[in-house]
Amino acid sequence: MSNEFHNKNTYIFGEYRLSGLTEQLFCKNEHIRLKPQLFNLLLLLVSNYGEVVNRQQIQDAVWAGRPVSDEAIRVAVKKLRDVFNDDAKSPLFVKTLPRQGYRWLIPVELEKVDYKESQTNIFVNKAVLFGGVQVVAIVSLIFYMFWSYSLPSNKPINSAMNTQNNVKIELLTSLPGSEIYADYHQDQNKLAFLHRDARNSPQQLYIKYLETRVVKRLSWDNANYSNGAWSKDGKRLAFNRLSDQTRTLHILEFDESGDVDNFLTLNNPKLADKFVLEWMHDQSGLLLAHEFRANRQHSIYQYSIKSDTLQTISSPNVAGRGDYFAGQSHDGSKLAILREVGQQQASLLVLEMQTGSMLVNKVLPFQATKLVWQKDDEGIILSDFFGQSSRYILKTDFFDDYPQLPKNSLDVFNSCGERCYVLRQHNGNFLDIQETPLSLLRSRVDTQRIQQTKEQNVTIEPLPILDSGRLFKLPGAQDLPRYLVDRTTDSNQAEKELVYVSLINKKLFFKKRDEHNQTQTLGKLEGTYQLSAISVSADAKKIAGVADGRLFLLGIEADLAKPEFLTNALERVDNPSWHMDNQRIYLTSMSENIPSIILFNTLTKEREPVITGFAAFQQVIDTPELAIGIDPIGTAWMLSNTAEKWQKQYPLTKIDSHNLHNWQARNGTLYFSKMRGNEAQICMYSLNSSAPQQEPECASTGHNRFRLSFDIHPSQNKVLLVESLGAQSNIIKMSW
Repeated sequence: MSNEFHNKNTYIFGEYRLSGLTEQLFCKNEHIRLKPQLFNLLLLLVSNYGEVVNRQQIQDAVWAGRPVSDEAIRVAVKKLRDVFNDDAKSPLFVKTLPRQGYRWLIPVELEKVDYKESQTNIFVNKAVLFGGVQVVAIVSLIFYMFWSYSLPSNKPINSAMNTQNNVKIELLTSLPGSEIYADYHQDQNKLAFLHRDARNSPQQLYIKYLETRVVKRLSWDNANYSNGAWSKDGKRLAFNRLSDQTRTLHILEFDESGDVDNFLTLNNPKLADKFVLEWMHDQSGLLLAHEFRANRQHSIYQYSIKSDTLQTISSPNVAGRGDYFAGQSHDGSKLAILREVGQQQASLLVLEMQTGSMLVNKVLPFQATKLVWQKDDEGIILSDFFGQSSRYILKTDFFDDYPQLPKNSLDVFNSCGERCYVLRQHNGNFLDIQETPLSLLRSRVDTQRIQQTKEQNVTIEPLPILDSGRLFKLPGAQDLPRYLVDRTTDSNQAEKELVYVSLINKKLFFKKRDEHNQTQTLGKLEGTYQLSAISVSADAKKIAGVADGRLFLLGIEADLAKPEFLTNALERVDNPSWHMDNQRIYLTSMSENIPSIILFNTLTKEREPVITGFAAFQQVIDTPELAIGIDPIGTAWMLSNTAEKWQKQYPLTKIDSHNLHNWQARNGTLYFSKMRGNEAQICMYSLNSSAPQQEPECASTGHNRFRLSFDIHPSQNKVLLVESLGAQSNIIKMSW
């Protein structure tokens, strides 16, 4: 058996060797010095050999998403050409493709390495980079394989400790219902966690002392509690409380016996839309992030308790929402930040706290939702809600996916030792699709009117809710359901069918459900993809979708049984919406951080400009000469097609999301979904131009329903919603 493997971080081209681990370029073993900017540009081009790298990708990778001019990019490419004595007119290394980008020309191979020596070489190379320090290391194999421990699908772990192939799972909580969030204090071996009995139950705050197994409930009202965080000495617990759509920030102080000694409310109005990440290392205050705000940039903040002041730590300027999560190293010297630089694209940043210097800026292999520093501060653990995880090693500049998380595990909350994580594990039953009568939502709107008009002695009686809605049991169902409707005929046969996506064993399966509740698999996406949208063609024969920013096509009939990607990995598009000709698709495209709508031909791959300055676009199905456009700040506009050119008519209302699964127009009504606190709502706005300007009417679809995708039935009497199930989940400790 060969001991060789391909090092994914080292590239060979011609006489050159490029190491992504040590950030070095060699020619015949001679080191060629490159500034960090040029190195990042070279690595981007080489790692995408044969593909066109566009300016947006260069901006994201080289300038961390900060807007730069075309001239700055041209200067950087010229400097890179100078390194290789390359001629732009007769290029051998970098070719310019006008109005498209750049392509690397020299064939590239991954370096072949003997795995028995690979780890030692990594550390030796890194030592050379930092001044030639002599390193003697005894290292383990770079790849580890083990079978993940798996929970039973419908009940929690029965024993306190389970072991399989050196992976130990210790059950820390086991209350009926769901444990949502946790913070583990290792020195005092206690756990603060959030729990709810059922999906619609409020989240309550608990503490468990793991030595004695004593559990104490701290909150007893109907408010929703979130984001509990221990101070370093374990004497204080900071958390958020949400009541009547008002978010507040509080601190509990405990006495020596562990009972609540004092309750503090932080009344600074600037904290009203911030949530707790953790305590600062010196316990002088809190690290905070901004709650989600549609179409706005997010930052990280530091709050001082003594001076009652809020300081902005980061001010991103990127195409995405900005900085959404952060954590300090255990010694307090560094700060790691998760930054969304573009649609479903995130970067890891590491800053030096004292100087503010940038130490790390790396594009992530997936869009992590949480990060945790290892206890030795040598690595950063990254995880997301879907069970993906990775570990970034600072010394080697290396992403390592060992260890794999156990089945149905997600959201690493803490590092509890050199080889120990505290995380959440559930029974795998998170989401389903539910068909709800629209009359239910309209009845709730009527009820609100009754409450609003009681003082005027006006009585409005809502109609009784006697209507049907199908119940589905769709394993792994994701939040992208669509009715399957052939809009080119008058037949209603397809109105009982739907298409949806299931996540099974980290693979995305596209499925069709017919009127007899029979399920057919249409195709699947292998590997890890972030799926943002799907759209059914007007003739109900094809599905267009966007995964990792790439447009793909899938046939509902047998002619396209496998998803076919139509755009490359470097061009990021979103919000696919079919033209009525069943051949072209409206797409959102970004250029210099400015969104525009293009019309993409699925047969020729030609692109036509449609309108600039909009992040989403959809023709009104009932009136194709009209369209709804959503601008970057979330304002919905009525658009009209005059002389084959789309133009603004007038603004409509504000919505929270550009995503086409969160809004649509049907028969004179604009529907859109939003969250208000922990309540999900669908809002209805009349498109009747003769009506005066109005506020949308919104109705609740339930509490703790955090997936907002929906689809309105063609008859407008039903709506497909994504049901957030009250899955059984617990907090576990994983060690290996």
